[in-house]
Amino acid sequence: MQIEPISEIEYRVGLINSIGDSHKKLRQASKPCTFALQYQGTFLTLINSAGFSEEEAKEIEHNYHKAYYESKKWLESEIAKATSTGFVVGAFGLKIRTPILQQSIVNGSRALSVVKAEARTAGNAIQQSWCLLNNRAHSEFMEKVRNSPYALRIRPCALIHDALYFLVDNDPEVVLWVNRELIKCMEWNDHPAIYHEDVGLGGELSLFVPNWANEIKLPNSLNETTLSSIVNHYEESVTP
Repeated sequence: MQIEPISEIEYRVGLINSIGDSHKKLRQASKPCTFALQYQGTFLTLINSAGFSEEEAKEIEHNYHKAYYESKKWLESEIAKATSTGFVVGAFGLKIRTPILQQSIVNGSRALSVVKAEARTAGNAIQQSWCLLNNRAHSEFMEKVRNSPYALRIRPCALIHDALYFLVDNDPEVVLWVNRELIKCMEWNDHPAIYHEDVGLGGELSLFVPNWANEIKLPNSLNETTLSSIVNHYEESVTP
């Protein structure tokens, strides 16, 4: 497997997030690497699971730890706390017990491999628990819906770990309202564990018309004229 360099991308939030559009296939291919290293894997994991050469795997590992240095340092500190408390704390105070980590420090009765396995699981649990932000955004948004003129025109469809799905009337007025109010809910980061003055949270709304195979991405801020232009352009591009 060959690494395809992206020389024009710098470590800036806006540029990094743009990879989803500018290098879609490459971003998709990078996900197994990110997940493996996030789960405290090493370059050996990348060699065995993704087929990289040792040189490539070490380069990916080095770049990952460089890019996510602060996140890695924070996660390690949370795991260290668990050796004395016997638990890690996830999103909104969720506690995940770590008895093996605690015992490893108290009496050293656990094998190192078992301790590392629980540390990986605890670390993954902390990070994945913040997908609860999706549920929080959904709850806030649906409260807005119920108190709006569109209470019967917007229906929740499905929730997954990183996306919300709704059935929405085919009406520009309703779509614009959803695009504005839902994104506000997704941008919430008023929690000390995740707040950062430079790196915020957010999301984008997509329309799927007439089925899930056809995605129309919408920018966060738009008016009815822009919305119509985007939809019309898409329809013209897919019309035989």
